[in-house]
Amino acid sequence: MGWLLVLELDNSAYRSLPSAPLTPFEIAALRDGRRGIIHTALFSLWQHQGITILREAKIKVISLESPQDQFEQIIFNFIGQKTRRPREFFENTFLHLQLDKAIEPVNRKLEQWYLRKTPSQLRQVKQVLWVTLLTIWVVGVSKLVFLPPNITVIFLVIFLNMVTLMTICWILPLKNTRLGQQYLQELTQHYKQLQVQQSIHLDPIELIAILGVVGLSDLEAFSPFQEAFAGIASAGNGSSECSGDNYGWLLRRNNNWW
Repeated sequence: MGWLLVLELDNSAYRSLPSAPLTPFEIAALRDGRRGIIHTALFSLWQHQGITILREAKIKVISLESPQDQFEQIIFNFIGQKTRRPREFFENTFLHLQLDKAIEPVNRKLEQWYLRKTPSQLRQVKQVLWVTLLTIWVVGVSKLVFLPPNITVIFLVIFLNMVTLMTICWILPLKNTRLGQQYLQELTQHYKQLQVQQSIHLDPIELIAILGVVGLSDLEAFSPFQEAFAGIASAGNGSSECSGDNYGWLLRRNNNWW
């Protein structure tokens, strides 16, 4: 029932896909939020020889000219005169605050195109999730009174935890709408088909925006970048990831939502 209510809250089913193509950074934001923006900005800087990847995967600025794109400029300034390790781009709070502010207008565009859920829709989904979980536990705990002698309390608690995890996997409030998921799926399929036809030139910046760092894995020319970021390149892709203990995956996946 909760899952059906969540589907009703998604009003993108009767909308059309955007007529104009999205920019690489808009695609990256839709696919993987801030992480996708960071990967795309770093790769663009590396492609245009604004930064270099040294031994031990350290990142250093080699250009004297500041980039024009705002996301690239934020990353460029963050590196500055220092050498940065790949993980620093995904752990530095000050950098994230700057990027989140710059991403806000992009997210508003995605919401206007019905590719991403609005804050209001996410709040409604949150309410549905909590009501569903509360119902499950109220019904489950009430069964304690009627437990058969051969069923222990521990078994019931384990069962309720499993049902809770399954419910979260179904109702987990993904930030992308169904139309947004459809857009990414069609774009991914299109670019994978182009990859098979090796005679067709692919823009590598668009490639990483659409497929993430994993999209560079078969391209030897980009192996230094792929190897530097492969260990921390897990993409969100707008899909739920039900793994881990004590729902830690949920807190990590939706740290800005809860």
